[in-house]
Amino acid sequence: NTSMMSSGGSSKVSATKKVVKDVRTGLEVRLAPKRLSGYQCFLKAESSATAAGMNADAGVSVLKALAEKWSKLDATGKGVYEAMGDDVYRASQAEWLAWVESHEEERGRIVRKLDAPTSATWDDLGALVERRNKEAPPQKSPAAVQRTTTAKSPPPKAAKTTLFNKTERKDEKRKALSSSPVVFASSPTTTTKKKKKKKPASASGS
Repeated sequence: NTSMMSSGGSSKVSATKKVVKDVRTGLEVRLAPKRLSGYQCFLKAESSATAAGMNADAGVSVLKALAEKWSKLDATGKGVYEAMGDDVYRASQAEWLAWVESHEEERGRIVRKLDAPTSATWDDLGALVERRNKEAPPQKSPAAVQRTTTAKSPPPKAAKTTLFNKTERKDEKRKALSSSPVVFASSPTTTTKKKKKKKPASASGS
């Protein structure tokens, strides 16, 4: 059964452009396109139509529905998509070779940055970048950097003393004194010596 593929199905299928980025330098290297399998072409050609025709509440994934459709295709039907993969690959290769020719200067710049052999192709540079990325130390996420910066921030400054604050502290001090029991110190007892009165001397010869 080949009726589910429209006659212009190959026009909406294209090779995926893959780019790898070097985490140390930020350089981006484009890789040569790979040939798509018949099943990959089928997914690209039929995914939009299948998703649009599905009931949103059915709970069936689009990928599962496509897999069921693919399994129902006979050898002829699957062969149509295999041939589509060849057509897409030839078209993508032609586009790729034109891109490589127009970006030769950029390739030389990346070769120098990565200290790669001068004859390195784009695929060679891509393989080199993937090796470098595996050897590179793990990068901190923006959230982790923000947490580190926050931890090192200086402590907040103390609030300035104002006239209102001074008055408030005086009132609190006065309340504390009035609520606490007052203990009066006892004064030391003083002892006074009584002076003895001298008796008057008696008159002699009386």
